[in-house]
Amino acid sequence: MRTAKGLAPLAVALFALALPAGALANQTLTVEKTGTGTGKATSSPAGISCDPTCSFSFADNTVVLLSGASGANTAPVAWAGCDSVTIEHKCKVTMSGAKTVKATFDLAKRKLTLTKSGTGTGTVTSAPAGIDCGSACSAEYDHGTEVTLTGASGPNTEAVKWSGCTSVNGENKCLVTMSAAKAVTATFSLKKAELKVIAKGSGTGKVTSSPSGINCPSTCSFVFTEGQTVTLTGTPTGETQAVKWSGCDSISAEGKCVVAMSGLREVSAAFNLPSFTLTVTRLGSGAGTLTSSPAGIECAAASCSEDFLKGSTVTLTGTAGLHSEAVKWTGCDNVNVKDECLVAMSAAREVFASFDLEPQYIQYSVSVRKKGTGAGTVQSSPAGIECGSDCTETYVNRTRLTLLAKPAPGSVFDYWSGGGCSGTGPCEASVVSSRLITAHFVAIGKRTLSVSKAGTGSGTVQSNLAGIECGQSCSAEYEAGTKVTLKASASAGSAFAGWSGEGCTGTGACKLMLNEARNVTATFSASAQPQAQCLVPRLAGKTLARARAALGAAHCALGKVRKPRGVKLSQLRVKSSTPAAGSTLAAGAKVSLRLARRR
Repeated sequence: MRTAKGLAPLAVALFALALPAGALANQTLTVEKTGTGTGKATSSPAGISCDPTCSFSFADNTVVLLSGASGANTAPVAWAGCDSVTIEHKCKVTMSGAKTVKATFDLAKRKLTLTKSGTGTGTVTSAPAGIDCGSACSAEYDHGTEVTLTGASGPNTEAVKWSGCTSVNGENKCLVTMSAAKAVTATFSLKKAELKVIAKGSGTGKVTSSPSGINCPSTCSFVFTEGQTVTLTGTPTGETQAVKWSGCDSISAEGKCVVAMSGLREVSAAFNLPSFTLTVTRLGSGAGTLTSSPAGIECAAASCSEDFLKGSTVTLTGTAGLHSEAVKWTGCDNVNVKDECLVAMSAAREVFASFDLEPQYIQYSVSVRKKGTGAGTVQSSPAGIECGSDCTETYVNRTRLTLLAKPAPGSVFDYWSGGGCSGTGPCEASVVSSRLITAHFVAIGKRTLSVSKAGTGSGTVQSNLAGIECGQSCSAEYEAGTKVTLKASASAGSAFAGWSGEGCTGTGACKLMLNEARNVTATFSASAQPQAQCLVPRLAGKTLARARAALGAAHCALGKVRKPRGVKLSQLRVKSSTPAAGSTLAAGAKVSLRLARRR
């Protein structure tokens, strides 16, 4: 009886109800097919032929054997729900009631084996997961699965190279279709880097490498593994000096070149015969250039030098510049008819080349400076000096120069000195050498000194000369050129903060030269709590013990003590102190004493 899968149990039940009384009952056997593969289940006795018939009613207690025939690329059937499975892998079911059996047909598993090779390092992983090589270098996948292998290169290792793949995509990933067991090889090779050695110089020599590869001059380049450290040894031959390297990462204590291979590298090995330095110094007021044969000296500067081979002869040529006389040599072995300097390089040598200006083009520098208490300007004829601002000028040899001094208001011109000038009239001289001329100006008349007080504190300002008593009188006139010293004294509860204005800074005495009117400000700041100060007392004639006590009472400390040797302390008295008596210092400042024998 052929029924639809879903209606079979109902049909069987209705059929059983229709049986006559006493007739044998039937039991329904249902086979459920699952899995990723294909296959067919059949029964003995006949009835099940799945697909399409996956259920059938058998007589009660009938023993049914189910057989599973796997389709292409499908693993043998796996049974579930059987009473037992025979050695022929058949499902045995006794129909003592309705039964359900599962027949699973899964695709066959195909093994993928990965082998790593090469001098480098790296790992390979797969998608779907399974390969993680490193640790797991083989895995099984369902038949037909497409496995993607990804290679990650280790340090200094080139990108992976594949063999055994079905294909390799644009991202250098290996695609493997598991239609059968497959084997793939991933090759990780260390990166390669070329090292080139350039041998140069006047001598000869050989360069070899460790590890081996470079044997220059025959083999001057070699491909090493990237990341490898190569040591180059330079061996000179004959009279050649020790090799000089350039392009190395470092040079060992033995003079070997060490190179870390990180891409293309180039190293120069210079083998030179012994040489000596030739120095050429250019002198004179003129201009000129110096060249040599063999080449090396090409000197337009004051001095230049070059190394030449031992035993060689260097020919120096001097070419005079504009308005300059022919070169004059000093230090040559010989000067030939072409006025060339010949130098035999048997040792380090020095040659002097003088280029002098033709007499009519020689120039000299004339400088003017101003001195004295006054002010003024100096002008020249011919023009050039305007001092004030421009106090130096150059003049052609034998120029007749006149300097005229003009005093500023409140000043008079006193006299000339230096450079061939004297007296009070115009300075007239023929310029035949460089010279410095001084113009002396003297300030005359009265100059006003004004003092202002500022700040949150209070105090007084006094001058060493009568005039300033500020307090009451904060301005006074003095003869021009007078030297005035101002001292500031803070009142109780105040401190002197410092000077500002024309010519004074800091907190010490303000010393002024009154060449001009001056305005000075004394700033006093209020002190919340006046701090003690060291006011050095008069100590001359005191014993050391009494001097120490006096210093302590004055908030000072005893510093260094100097005394004559071999004299008892009781015979000594204070001769002087540093700082001197009357000096005001920070509290606790040290005062040094000088002792002398008591008179």
